[in-house]
Amino acid sequence: MKWPFFSKRSSVQDAWIERYQRLRPVGRDLTLTLAKKLPKAAVAECGKKLGLFKAGTLILNNEDEIAILYDYGLYHYRRCHKTVIERYLEHSPPAPESPEETLLQAMRQARFSVFRVQEIKPRQGALLLALVQGEAVELVDRALSEPGTAGPILVG
Repeated sequence: MKWPFFSKRSSVQDAWIERYQRLRPVGRDLTLTLAKKLPKAAVAECGKKLGLFKAGTLILNNEDEIAILYDYGLYHYRRCHKTVIERYLEHSPPAPESPEETLLQAMRQARFSVFRVQEIKPRQGALLLALVQGEAVELVDRALSEPGTAGPILVG
């Protein structure tokens, strides 16, 4: 019998988990900073595109929808052909090779896709298949690894 909580991890996996744990709080703070920099018009415009804004009011059916709205705003709303992430990098560049710079560069290169969970990696994350691009993606996300199962489709 294979006990899931006794699975061996390589030093590479340990390094990824350590990096994730170090960057995760920085990423949360950075996301909040960027969300505050979204113009008020962006929330309304993005809300309308996502079907969350009706008659001048933001209508949320569950707590996840506000995160979806702000993610959409951060990654897809453009003013003068630039996202809030690109504008932040231009006007408030973080120190070279800092955690903030690492995260902002990754955010700038993020892409939207539809993913199938191929395999759960306990206490680490999951192996995903990007269905649009047809490529494997290793995702470090401890929350996904805990109750997760292979098979579901994720969009993001």
